[in-house]
Amino acid sequence: MPFPPYIPDFVNSSDVAILLTSKTEIERLLGAKGVDLHTDDLDDTDSNYFEGEEDTTDNNFMNEVIQRVSSKVLQYLMPRFDAERCSENPTVREIATYWAAHDISRRRGNEPLYEADVAEGIERLERFRDGSLHLAIPSSRPRVYSQAYVTDNRYYINPIRVISRASTGTVANQKLMYQWPFFWL
Repeated sequence: MPFPPYIPDFVNSSDVAILLTSKTEIERLLGAKGVDLHTDDLDDTDSNYFEGEEDTTDNNFMNEVIQRVSSKVLQYLMPRFDAERCSENPTVREIATYWAAHDISRRRGNEPLYEADVAEGIERLERFRDGSLHLAIPSSRPRVYSQAYVTDNRYYINPIRVISRASTGTVANQKLMYQWPFFWL
């Protein structure tokens, strides 16, 4: 194997790896015959089988790919979302499945499949993490509350106005400490 034995980065409280895709989902995307075409040299009956690795089997390879892809996707989402909730979300599972199919298809030096889908998935994961795209998972950490202010001298009593387009929204039970800028002056 090209990599040392893989230990998943993200485990839940019972020391079970959190997986964002499965072999069934990958086979649904690539087709069972497609997966076999990309992993047929891992079978000991194949003429291209490498005899030096006893633990290199189709199942071990697929499990390793699934764990690596899950860790890669969770690296984007963990700063903001809970890993167990991410494993239940169909959008996240779809991104992880495309990523796994891409990794499997490029394994034997072939032209990788789903390259555009992987690039789109990375862009979507970054937008989920930044909050510019909504993911239907509750945030696991408090979000930053910021407002963009402008001074409007047409209003002489209270000239400070909030630019709503450039401000973040609030969520329930969010602590709002300061209502105006430069409160320390």
